[in-house]
Amino acid sequence: MLDQATKITRFGETPVFKLICTFSIPCILSMLTSAIYMNVNAIFIAKYIGTNGLSASSIFAPLDIICLLYPSVSLAYGTSTYISYAFGRNQFRIANYYTTMFICICLVYWVLLTAIMVPLLPKILVMLRAEDIVYRYAYQYGIVAIPGYTFGYTFANAMGPILRAENRANLSMVRQMLGAVLSIVFDAIFFNLAPQMEYYAASVSTCISLLIISIWMVLNIFGWIKGGVLRCKFGLLRYSVDELKDANEQQTHQSGPSIETKTVPVLDKSCEALSPLNKHNATIELELARNQQEVCEHAPSRRKRCSSLLFVVWQILTVSFPFYVNGISNSVSSLLAAYHTTSVASGDPNLEIYRSSVGITNTVTTLMSMPITGLVQALTPILGYNLSAGKIDRAYYVLVYTSLIGVVMTLCIWTLCEGLAYQLMFLFAGDSDKERSISAQALRLGLAGLPLQMFVSITVSVSQVKRKTALSTALQVGRALITITCIFLLPAVIKWTGSKINPINGIFMSPAIGDSISGLISMALYIHWTLCYKRQCNAANSSRIASD
Repeated sequence: MLDQATKITRFGETPVFKLICTFSIPCILSMLTSAIYMNVNAIFIAKYIGTNGLSASSIFAPLDIICLLYPSVSLAYGTSTYISYAFGRNQFRIANYYTTMFICICLVYWVLLTAIMVPLLPKILVMLRAEDIVYRYAYQYGIVAIPGYTFGYTFANAMGPILRAENRANLSMVRQMLGAVLSIVFDAIFFNLAPQMEYYAASVSTCISLLIISIWMVLNIFGWIKGGVLRCKFGLLRYSVDELKDANEQQTHQSGPSIETKTVPVLDKSCEALSPLNKHNATIELELARNQQEVCEHAPSRRKRCSSLLFVVWQILTVSFPFYVNGISNSVSSLLAAYHTTSVASGDPNLEIYRSSVGITNTVTTLMSMPITGLVQALTPILGYNLSAGKIDRAYYVLVYTSLIGVVMTLCIWTLCEGLAYQLMFLFAGDSDKERSISAQALRLGLAGLPLQMFVSITVSVSQVKRKTALSTALQVGRALITITCIFLLPAVIKWTGSKINPINGIFMSPAIGDSISGLISMALYIHWTLCYKRQCNAANSSRIASD
């Protein structure tokens, strides 16, 4: 416990550039490993099932991300912001409380989603215009994924942000890598030894690997094997947040803690004693405590605890929503692009090639954006810890170094992909030169806005740490709306003007337009916040010099 607690405090002690590099490298490697598996899985599908399999993937894979993966992952990101804040205040009981609440919400979601979506799966696929053999493959994907993936994602994938919040990025990386290796091994076994399974080979192999990693994570988070500070303790749900704040945070590893309650006004006195640099963070805690007291004052103990549970659920859901929008925006765009491609290219002999190109572009774009995602995963706990601890000077350097690393890394990735787009299609597209050429063109157009997409991701992360939920939601929703509007508008404009450009290219370039516009706005906000922290640091230094 003490060793891990000491490790957590390194968020506020290690030199910032070294901290970001050492923490982000495992995050980037784990995300790249996951994305590489997605691409290897697409290669297996292309080789053993063909273009129809890729079309089925382009239909259900966005639903997989929207309904199965990102609800739990976004909840984990949102929860991790509260966990990092609690760690910065040495409130280990509250960190465990939020961890337990996160797992409970995910399990409830898993049960409800399975009960609702499995019976509706055939109608959903028909609505998305899956027909004949494509419908069969998409059904084989979905009927396994809905109950199996949703549970597995909760522990195998969504535990990543939770582990990183307690500075266990290496364990998160090992978890992700092991899951990818297992999935690839099972893919190879099922596709080669049981080709009659068709798309079941891909869905079942992924499900088995997720369940294996889930068992490991369950043993870890419940304390049945050696782990870190965070534990899932359902007994903590008997207490309100205020009661846990007044408990001894250094006893979180023990069961049956004694709870002594105090009143919220104590927080007012503590806030008065804070320096101006720390008041913003204290205000967040004070506001939450006051809201909790207003709801529960003069209420019976059971009612008070129920209100506390509902309030915490609301906290997690609201702070997680922008992460969810950020995660699913590409998938929603890909889903609508595949849907609208059917209308735009109706009667075209290359229809299935166009539709598979949308899926290929989404898969490769996900791979190329993983380093950005890994950098954001490092940014969130580091920035959250330092802001909650009142270390504004470190927060300033976190923003500066994160943006510099992100710009260099993104430009290198973008240049590489633009130059090798056609060569990449030898892995993902079919054997014909036409299919590779169309897919390469789709990839080049889709990745054109990647350099600016980086600023959207890191700005959303910073705004969430600063509790600017409405702003981060607006950034993501705006980006998605611009992309979706372009998907439906650009092909019509191209046709109306009588241009020789293929209207399908209007669909392919739509994500780049959304990334560029929202990226410029996000970059301006990010620079503004960085300069604000710089001014606060200068003011604090001037006050310190004057007092000396």
